[in-house]
Amino acid sequence: MELFLPLAVVMFVGLWTALIIDSFVTTLMATAICYTAFIGLMTFSAYRGQQPFFFGCPYTESVLPKLFLRHGAYLAAVLLLELVAFLIRGYLPAAFVVARGKTPPVLGATLFSLTVVLALVQALTNRQLLARAHHEP
Repeated sequence: MELFLPLAVVMFVGLWTALIIDSFVTTLMATAICYTAFIGLMTFSAYRGQQPFFFGCPYTESVLPKLFLRHGAYLAAVLLLELVAFLIRGYLPAAFVVARGKTPPVLGATLFSLTVVLALVQALTNRQLLARAHHEP
């Protein structure tokens, strides 16, 4: 429990930093920080009545190396998506990169949606892995 509040604070500070400082490297760093904090919260917390998993539990500790490897792969995929988005944005029509009124740009909305889908898949499969470790003899 004592780690969940700092994770939430880190997630929102990283998001705020990405919005304030407009540079490619800062955006990648903020994405990595926010994504990692979000995955930590969704994987280990008792979100919507789900079973919480504790870091000190021996079953959880046995699965942590696999979770770290999986997180590295998912984070690399997210950062690669973001890199590709930054590289192709100069070649896209303005309608794809510029917001119109309250509607976000298509490229940004697509990138955000893909990142959320990856995060949810990772969090759900992490929870399944942890649950399986708790139920195996």
